[in-house]
Amino acid sequence: MKKNKVKKTVMATVLATSLFSSTGVSFASSSLQDIVEQARKDMKEASYAYVVPAQKGKITTSMDLYPALNTAKESYQKAKAAIEKSRVKNKKALLSDLEDLYNERITKGVIPYIDAYNYATQYITPIIEAIEKAESDKDSVEVEKQFQKLSYQLKERSAIMYRFTGKAPRDLLLAKFKTPADRKHAQLVASKSNENEAPPLYNSNPEQLAVKQVARYDSGQGETGTEILAYDEKLKKAFVTNGAVGGFDILSFADVRSAEFTQVDSAKRVVIEDYGVKGVKNITSIASHPTEDLIAIAAYAEKTDLGYIIFATKDGNFVKAVQVGALPDMVTFTPDGKKTIVANEGEPNKDTTIDPDGSISIIDVPSFEETTLTFTEAMLDEKVRMSYQGKGSSYLAQLEPEYVSVSPDSKTAYVTLQENNAIATVDLVSDKIMSVKGLGVIDHSVAGNEIDANKDDKAIGINKAPILTWHMPDAIDSFVVNGKTYIITPNEGDSRDYVDDGGYSEVANLADIELPIKLDASKYEGFTQAELDKFDLSTLEGYKVTTENGLNAEGTAYETIYGYGGRSFSIFDAKTLEQVYDSGSEFERIIAEKTPKYFNTNSDEIKVDSRSDDKGPEPETAVVGEIDGITYGFIALERYSGIMVYDLTDVKAPKFVTLISSRDFSEDAAGDVSPEGLLFISAEKSPTGKALLAATHEISGTVAIYEFG
Repeated sequence: MKKNKVKKTVMATVLATSLFSSTGVSFASSSLQDIVEQARKDMKEASYAYVVPAQKGKITTSMDLYPALNTAKESYQKAKAAIEKSRVKNKKALLSDLEDLYNERITKGVIPYIDAYNYATQYITPIIEAIEKAESDKDSVEVEKQFQKLSYQLKERSAIMYRFTGKAPRDLLLAKFKTPADRKHAQLVASKSNENEAPPLYNSNPEQLAVKQVARYDSGQGETGTEILAYDEKLKKAFVTNGAVGGFDILSFADVRSAEFTQVDSAKRVVIEDYGVKGVKNITSIASHPTEDLIAIAAYAEKTDLGYIIFATKDGNFVKAVQVGALPDMVTFTPDGKKTIVANEGEPNKDTTIDPDGSISIIDVPSFEETTLTFTEAMLDEKVRMSYQGKGSSYLAQLEPEYVSVSPDSKTAYVTLQENNAIATVDLVSDKIMSVKGLGVIDHSVAGNEIDANKDDKAIGINKAPILTWHMPDAIDSFVVNGKTYIITPNEGDSRDYVDDGGYSEVANLADIELPIKLDASKYEGFTQAELDKFDLSTLEGYKVTTENGLNAEGTAYETIYGYGGRSFSIFDAKTLEQVYDSGSEFERIIAEKTPKYFNTNSDEIKVDSRSDDKGPEPETAVVGEIDGITYGFIALERYSGIMVYDLTDVKAPKFVTLISSRDFSEDAAGDVSPEGLLFISAEKSPTGKALLAATHEISGTVAIYEFG
């Protein structure tokens, strides 16, 4: 770490300490004073454990820091609890100063240092070791290969490496290699590793829509480091969940510009457990109030217990915790800011012996009064999928709310129940569930709905197949065209599968089904009975199907093959929930045409056709936004790691515009991998003055920010 950076850190912590000491608080007892002083001491020792060695040019390992960090955390929580229970004067000031000290020394000091050390060790050190080994073996081909990997990783980890060493990545690289030949090669690699350079962006049709990546955030956590994103247009702040630490990061988009690429840094990291809400430590979702200084965080302790919505300021300071249903999986504010809507999924435990009911919670703002809505059988239509009722479960416990979209007028909420292949409509005027309607199936025997369901041939083969798939959307969006409200659904698919933990599973490969398969042509539009009788089912042996549906009336054979997720996106009339459009096989066909080497590849491995037996490109989330007067739909493909863009001007016949991706396909899991959440920022609300799309990527733990126009 550079000495001037160390000095700044030390000065900041000294300042925080002096502020803490000058609050004018007279302790109620020596015991309280001792507890607080011990917390101060432990936080100081934890931060100095890496600051002091850094002053001497030495590196402290993360393993050496964990004991001091854990001690500091425990002391902080103990001191915080003691202050809250005490009758000391200026309690609020004392708590504030204690929190400031913790944030300065621990949240912004020790924890980022550990993150940086772990990432540097995980990504950089093995490559350097591989280079040294290849050089000793005189394997020039391997040396070149490893230098290429190093070039990429230095670019990827530039911000985190700087925080770790106080040096730019190129300086670290050049210092490592001493021989003239190595230094020359290292200089070449370093020149390609500019941290201010935008990563390569694939845009299949740049002439249709100009796109560039103007910014990127790396959480430093890898998998689950970024999942769901919220944004405040006035403050130009973003809030992104970080499942790896059980918290969220506050980012500033204020410095994002069109003219140059920006590496966004975290202004603050908040760990949910530090709020001290009854063991709550897991985060699932976050939302930003449209006008007030308020964010809402969906969190829980154990997923079968009742969860909480934690309200905080946009600086991350605790406001209030409101208890809701089991496993709150998504939270959002209504556009008018008067209500908070929560989808409580109510998933079972690992061995499926406990299965709480799913529900929908509505919290009024600013009173924080909560109402939980539950389901009745009378609400369900005949197309709602109910797959399992066994030990620990009930019929209605199968209903699992997943995601919420609110109509632009704030009067209606649309809630997906993914495993049930349904959408619930909630009247937000009366706070009542009006209906739960199933979305039907996609028939892959019909022209336009073809599918590649065979990974064993390791080739692209998009063909008619005797398969029906449920839409099963996850993250939806509602939008208005010509005064009418529609819902866009990414048809991902999801199953009930807990077999790895000793619980229930409905999933099987087609080849593993024990009962006979005797397909009935009356269940398919695209096959005659003679064609079905001749169909070679061995081509579908690995395809993942449900064992719960498709049996004949006697229960002696399967007459229909049901799978998960349509591999498409659909548009539904929001009022009737009638489908007005489905993209059919377009996603697979576009990928096959544009990037055939990466067709149905997985998020953690570049291998053609590897996902064909299991939901294919897997559309995860969708969002709608307007650019230059045109309404566009953006659909994220989780496994492929790309975003499909469609013109939705004609909702009955959307037009494909382009496919974009900032994944680096030269390696298995590099660049921005596995988009989980999308956030559209209109030109009027954007820091660049042009429309932006922020995409969180779950596997890489990054946020990519794309600019259009």
